Amino acid sequence: MRYYVLKPTNDFRGLVPNTDEGWEALRRFDGRQTFSANWAPLELVHDDDTPGERSLPEADFPDVGLPNILVLSDRAKSVLGDLLSKNGELLPLSGDGKGYWAFNVTTVHDVVDLEGSEVEYFPSNPSKIMNIKRYVLKEPKVFNAHIFKVPEMDGLDILVSDDLKQRIESAGLTGLAYQEVG
Repeated sequence: MRYYVLKPTNDFRGLVPNTDEGWEALRRFDGRQTFSANWAPLELVHDDDTPGERSLPEADFPDVGLPNILVLSDRAKSVLGDLLSKNGELLPLSGDGKGYWAFNVTTVHDVVDLEGSEVEYFPSNPSKIMNIKRYVLKEPKVFNAHIFKVPEMDGLDILVSDDLKQRIESAGLTGLAYQEVG
């Protein structure tokens, strides 16, 4: 099975939390904890401070400026909810009068081949990974997850299966780009 790292695109309007508490809540989506028991919907607003942002179309997966979280429109949730719910939790958001959902990926797989991958380490801490520029997985066929995170990236990167990518593309959902995992 092939896998991809999800990347937001800049071709659509972004959404951002309108409070510091909202930002803090979204930053905690690291794959290690769940939030549904105490979740109160966060309000997101369009990022109209960025030049040219207002003229862009809206996306099914609006960029919120954080790589660790996937935000979905109601439309995207209806298409993908069955696959996503097996690997995390869908949490309600509100945004400019429309329904959005934060997807907290709680499935974490230790499958990165660090020797085969192209890895950048922090200069100040050479044992801590800053970025994985090119992923190589140890044994991608030994697990069956449609969406997951890897512990090496502290829950920042979100990886998806080819099946999930195909469903997103077949439904014409917008706002995502994919970097294939080698």
